Amino acid sequence: MNEITLGPILVFIIIALFILFRAKKREKYNLPALIAIEMGLLTFVLFRLLDNILQFLPRNVASLVADNYIVLLSIWALVTIACAVTGIVRYVRDRALGGLSWSIIGIILVCGLGSIAIPNYLAARSKAPQIVWQEVQSHEGGFIVAMPGSAEETKDDVKTEGGVITVTQFEVRQNQQGVVYNTSYTVYPGNYFGELSPEEVLTSVITNVVEAMKGPLISSRDIEVDGHPGKGYQFEIPDGYTAQATICFANNRLYQNLVIIPKGRTAPPSVSKYFDSFRFIADKE
Repeated sequence: MNEITLGPILVFIIIALFILFRAKKREKYNLPALIAIEMGLLTFVLFRLLDNILQFLPRNVASLVADNYIVLLSIWALVTIACAVTGIVRYVRDRALGGLSWSIIGIILVCGLGSIAIPNYLAARSKAPQIVWQEVQSHEGGFIVAMPGSAEETKDDVKTEGGVITVTQFEVRQNQQGVVYNTSYTVYPGNYFGELSPEEVLTSVITNVVEAMKGPLISSRDIEVDGHPGKGYQFEIPDGYTAQATICFANNRLYQNLVIIPKGRTAPPSVSKYFDSFRFIADKE
């Protein structure tokens, strides 16, 4: 804690003691004006402390906190100004002790806080992590894809009635934007789908995915994924999300590229870049 923060804390304590002293003596004083100056000081201290805390938080967390910075400042400022205006009215009407000067000081403190908080907010937002694209190359899966960040790989064996299937996933989460990128491929045992055609397999997979995510299907269309027949589809997810995905089936493997975006938000340009980057590097026999 530095002297810039310590000073307002001391003033805050002194005024609080003054309020208690005046109240004990039952002297007439302007409570709204006193609240205004106290809130101005307290707000200044809290935001100074927040500035110090932001320096020690991970960049994505600090940026997320900064998104709420101005909202908190605005609420405090409105309440402080409301108290200050009430204090001025009481001074004019009742000549309550200290109403005019304390109210003006409260407003000055809020304006001073804004001059500090707003640049700090903009600085914190500018520190948001930059997207660094990385290529995910899977020789086992036989594909390569560009993802906006470092992908986490997971592999799971799932027992089904048709045998054990292996699901490998590569996922990037952009927590600040609330966007998830997920590339996966699933290895099926031979004859898993019986006599079903690739078209029927893809349709069945889309139905199962949408049902598992408990969201209605918005659209589905035929596409090509690096020369292989596939489908692109869109569906909603509960809790305010939408998903876009492309899938294709080749050599007993199902390949899917999936992006989850907050509902109502325009898909960032990185989504198209991600989908367009997927390609096969070798066909698996």
